[in-house]
Amino acid sequence: MSHRTRYVRTETMVSLTKYILGEQLPDLSSSLLRVAALLLEGTALHAVDYDRAELATFQSDIRRVRANIEESTDAGELLALGGEAVRDMENYNRRVERTLIARRKEVQSIMAMMTQTLLELAKGSETSAKSLHSIEAQLDVASKVEDIRLLKTEMATCLKTIRTEADKQKARSSEILEKVERTLANRGPESGAPRCTTDLDPITGLGSWGKAEESAEVAMVRGTASHIAVVRLDRLDMINKRFGNAAGNQALLLVSQHVAQQLANNDELFRWRGPAFVALLDRQTPTSAVRVEMTKMFAERLRYEVANGSRTMLLPLPVSWTVFELAAFGDVEALGIQLDTFTNEGAALTERPD
Repeated sequence: MSHRTRYVRTETMVSLTKYILGEQLPDLSSSLLRVAALLLEGTALHAVDYDRAELATFQSDIRRVRANIEESTDAGELLALGGEAVRDMENYNRRVERTLIARRKEVQSIMAMMTQTLLELAKGSETSAKSLHSIEAQLDVASKVEDIRLLKTEMATCLKTIRTEADKQKARSSEILEKVERTLANRGPESGAPRCTTDLDPITGLGSWGKAEESAEVAMVRGTASHIAVVRLDRLDMINKRFGNAAGNQALLLVSQHVAQQLANNDELFRWRGPAFVALLDRQTPTSAVRVEMTKMFAERLRYEVANGSRTMLLPLPVSWTVFELAAFGDVEALGIQLDTFTNEGAALTERPD
């Protein structure tokens, strides 16, 4: 086996010698041209393959220079061809470097974003936040070294810590949710807070204001809803006095149906206290965008036909609304006070379509 290996190596060496020196021993300049051509071919074959199209273009350029060198007999032309080969290599190396830097920065950006997200989730834990800040600093140092291998090493550490923090956040959220559920279950009439005696509103069939409070409290803990909108039917007392309670109830039903038809599937709508409804909205948009959505919802005045003696009337249903961010409230009691303020006395907060 060793003899065969030596034989192969000998044949390879003879082949290279024949290529460089030719069948007969030529002059030194011819041999040097063959060496240069061999080096160019090796450069083309073993260039970094970061992009197939770019590699093919580079190999084509280098082989064209090689062919011209083999055919040239003019010293000045040979020097120019050598310079062209150097420029081709330099340009290709720069493109490779730009690609590697872009990929490194992309990885760094992804990890920085993940770290910032975990920092937001870990605000309540000083230890967790300190650990994540440390990883963020390590990623920044690794990026300045411009070594993608070092960055990958730091990424592995970061991902391990993120998994640990995610488990901690999950456990903390479960504990908070269990506490909320126990509080709701143990809340009695002696607490001084109003009690809701039914889960459903008998007029609209929606969840009652008690269910709205429970869902809002859970949403505050889990982050399943970002905003809460409150919609108020104005002049309900006037409708009840003039046309009867049945007409008022029908007006409430029509408003609730209109709102429900405009909401997304993962939103929740409830009947609030008084002539109002609240909707828990799951949005990834700023409050200004939610307000635009609500404005479109009531761009046209709501109307419905009501019997008035021997004739029917087209009765307008004036509606007021506003939007709050759930994160602005520390607990559901504070939220309820704000909703009641708007429902009963919040004229200054009223927003009406033109």
